[in-house]
Amino acid sequence: MATVQCFRNHFVAWIPLDGTYYYVLGPDSRLATGSINVTVHAVEAVDGLATRYVEVIQMATRRQSRSGGGYDSMLDIVVRNNGHVGGSGTGFSEWDAYTSVITP
Repeated sequence: MATVQCFRNHFVAWIPLDGTYYYVLGPDSRLATGSINVTVHAVEAVDGLATRYVEVIQMATRRQSRSGGGYDSMLDIVVRNNGHVGGSGTGFSEWDAYTSVITP
């Protein structure tokens, strides 16, 4: 039976309209194996608009050698403010990233 782990990371950083934000999760042993998914939700709107379009445009696993032997497992993620969809948009500065890892 599969095992699912899900964890949340909260971010406060400005992403302008059509801008991107790169970040790294890890090192974390939970990222070493399994199927990984990242979903992002904007939780704050500077201008009071109710609609926000945000997407994970790139996610890559990385295994990095550790000095003294072994390795660290990381996840490189790029988030995009896709606010121009559906009309005029603006930047936002707060979001949650939910990462799930499914292992057999």
